[in-house]
Amino acid sequence: MPETSTLSPTETSDTYTFSSVMRPEPEPDTRTHKGWVQLLRFSAVGGLNTVLDLLVLNALLLLCPTSSPWLIALYTAIAYCMGATNSFLLNKNWTFTHRQPTTWRELKRFGLATLLGLSWNSLFTWLASMVAHPFVTNTLAWTDLSKGLAIASGTILSFLVMRLWVFIH
Repeated sequence: MPETSTLSPTETSDTYTFSSVMRPEPEPDTRTHKGWVQLLRFSAVGGLNTVLDLLVLNALLLLCPTSSPWLIALYTAIAYCMGATNSFLLNKNWTFTHRQPTTWRELKRFGLATLLGLSWNSLFTWLASMVAHPFVTNTLAWTDLSKGLAIASGTILSFLVMRLWVFIH
């Protein structure tokens, strides 16, 4: 008895379609895209935090003028805490869309990550200024250059710590 095969109505004996064996087009790597979007959002939040920090500091100086270094340090700490609070809320809910309820563990990790970022920023500014100082004679220029490098590198470090350690799903 000869072998017979059944063909679909769209197939003829002299054609073969690959529709049943063709693989669908691969999806673009959405994780990479998501990472870039998160980095842009993280940077926007950081910019907003900086503006908020400066606004609070200047508001405190206008409302309660002082030349006391201790009060200025206190005002700076208050302003920094306002920026850090804003950072936590926006990064948790917007940048990393971490919808779970806030836990003490998350708050502790955020606090440690913020201290790490602040320490890195201070240390990097100091190191960069030590390197730049002999080559750039203008104090304002080498300080700003050092601070700019510290902010750029600190942003990447903080983003990675927040994404991989603080706001993990």
